[in-house]
Amino acid sequence: MAQLIIGHTTHESARIWLRGDEKLRVARVTAQATGPIATSEPIESDKVDLPIDRDFIAIAELRGLTHDCAYTVTARFARTCFELDHCRAATVRTGALRTFPKPGAVTKFSFLLGSCNLSIVALSNAGGLLAGALGAKAAAASLDRPTSAWDFPRFRGLRRVVRAIAQPFVSLLFGLVYWATRFEQARPLLPSPFGAIRRLLGSEAPDPPAFMIHAGDQIYFDFPYPQRRPDLEEYRRTYRQAWFEDEELAQLLALCPHYMALDDHELVDGFANDAPLPGSPAEDYARFGLQAYREYCHSRHPAGRHEDRLFYTFQHGAAHFFVLDTRSERRIADGTLVGPDQLACLQCWLLERKDALKFVVSSIPFVAEVKDPAEAPDKWCGPAFRGQRDQILDFVHRHGIERIVILVGDMHCSYHAALRIGPPRRSVIVHEIAGGPVHQLEFARRTDFADFARGTTRGNGIPFKIVMRSFHGSASGVVRLTVCLDDPAHVHWKVVPTTERELEPRVRATPEHEALSGRIAW
Repeated sequence: MAQLIIGHTTHESARIWLRGDEKLRVARVTAQATGPIATSEPIESDKVDLPIDRDFIAIAELRGLTHDCAYTVTARFARTCFELDHCRAATVRTGALRTFPKPGAVTKFSFLLGSCNLSIVALSNAGGLLAGALGAKAAAASLDRPTSAWDFPRFRGLRRVVRAIAQPFVSLLFGLVYWATRFEQARPLLPSPFGAIRRLLGSEAPDPPAFMIHAGDQIYFDFPYPQRRPDLEEYRRTYRQAWFEDEELAQLLALCPHYMALDDHELVDGFANDAPLPGSPAEDYARFGLQAYREYCHSRHPAGRHEDRLFYTFQHGAAHFFVLDTRSERRIADGTLVGPDQLACLQCWLLERKDALKFVVSSIPFVAEVKDPAEAPDKWCGPAFRGQRDQILDFVHRHGIERIVILVGDMHCSYHAALRIGPPRRSVIVHEIAGGPVHQLEFARRTDFADFARGTTRGNGIPFKIVMRSFHGSASGVVRLTVCLDDPAHVHWKVVPTTERELEPRVRATPEHEALSGRIAW
């Protein structure tokens, strides 16, 4: 089935992610401006092949676009180049995007931050699997009853035959149904959390977000099978089920640029290159999981001199973004979440934009101190990785780098935390906003974090202080950040619920729901 996702966008170009199938092997994308310049000629990409060895995935490049302009994006798919150019029967998918303002332009804009999408399709499949398993178990239990308890005395002689045949038949039938369908329903049983997000981008929505950042856990490959063996086709199928069988998400992915960060559930829970993992060695999860991630996520991100790496940067007007890869380079024994090249690139990027507004995307918390002993070792505050965080804090303080906002996911909650580095007279403040979860069943509590923490860096002994300023949990949502670069510059954030679940009045007053919005100013 043909699919389209809007990828990295600039003031004059856009990367469009395309996927065909066995019958749709070539594609071309056209962008038609809307609004004041709607009469201009459409912009057309080159023809792209959709190769089978990349799961029929390719990137179409649109160049020569006008800055700060809305476009309708149309992708045509066909079996051959001749059909693509001359046949009206070509399959068509449509989307939309708005190009970014020119680099350095001081404009007001907003974007969305989310993470941790426990797919409604995965939950539906798990429900089907559970129902099938319970049914098979009930049938087997009924066949294990003594024959004296059966209610058909006339057919007493057939009881042993039925008992011997029916039980393996039911087990075989269950296995065949799972193998053939994987318990995929025509439609998910649960409402999509992405409907609320898509409405923010609708044609009637005022001031729609410019793009969306997905800060990790785009899929849950290890749900509901924690020891699921790594397999390339299974990773690919998990992306397709999570993204395209959820109709609301499939539409959302085609309505604005999407930027993603890698975390563990795209590979397996708790992944590190030297971590003991269930079922298979870490290199197997990395080999197959990272190939699927590159195909489905990273291929539409900015291409630069570090194209082989999973970290990247982009810019919207005068605001700058650095998306870290804290997972594929992680080594517990070395105490590194990011490798030396990535760390050097981050430090250089921070220094070159010392006075600009900078957003750093980290899939795991950087500022917040996690207290849960089961969760903390995986984060920047964990004993193994605290030294590398201290190294970054020393660098930021030594160079007096201001206006840093860390954007994180992972913890199934939204919060604003602040970290003050250095003594009061010569301090630098780093802010952190957590967004999410887009859709989850399990949520963090404020008691999982330290409200207040002090420490000193191991390298230069610089004192720092961490404060949890506001927190929101126990409900799925994303955070909408509105960026204003006028003097004084500020960032306003607000939690946007993604489910229709209403909080009870007695719950609304608890610390988990103390804040739905806030403001960061410089």
